[in-house]
Amino acid sequence: MNQSFKGFVLIAALFTFAPQALPEDRSENHDGLPPRINVRVHNYARVASDILTQAEAQAAEILGKAGVEIAWTNCDPARADHDEASGCNQVLGLTNLGVRIIPYFGITPGITKRTMGLAMGDLATVSVRRVKEEAAEFGVQPCESHGHAIAHEIGHLLLGQQGHSPTGIMRA
Repeated sequence: MNQSFKGFVLIAALFTFAPQALPEDRSENHDGLPPRINVRVHNYARVASDILTQAEAQAAEILGKAGVEIAWTNCDPARADHDEASGCNQVLGLTNLGVRIIPYFGITPGITKRTMGLAMGDLATVSVRRVKEEAAEFGVQPCESHGHAIAHEIGHLLLGQQGHSPTGIMRA
């Protein structure tokens, strides 16, 4: 299956499943505008900023087609002096989500060799090692695979469920 068709299938499934599955309080704000979700990214794997920016743009595009606007805040895990204005110290919740980019998953119950990410509560985690392996397997750039993995895990956070769909961005 060619990459363009795969991308189309991913986006079509997101359009099909995500908007109907969003809880009412997340479907739109009081002005009828798309919800704005603040996502702070903690780059523990030290992914190059240009690659991370491309991945964030791709994830935002995917989620934007489902009616969700993303505002990214990149938080350097090495800095402990983030102030409230930066957004890095805000409490996670309905409109403030977190994404951790880690080098790889260690030996953890429930994590397989094929697990690219996981999402619990208001925090998602993505493995750079698995992103690179997946990109190589499908012949795409790592930032493309990374963007899809981030969008997938944010999808879990927004939908509030761990299940997967048979096709699209929310497939296993």
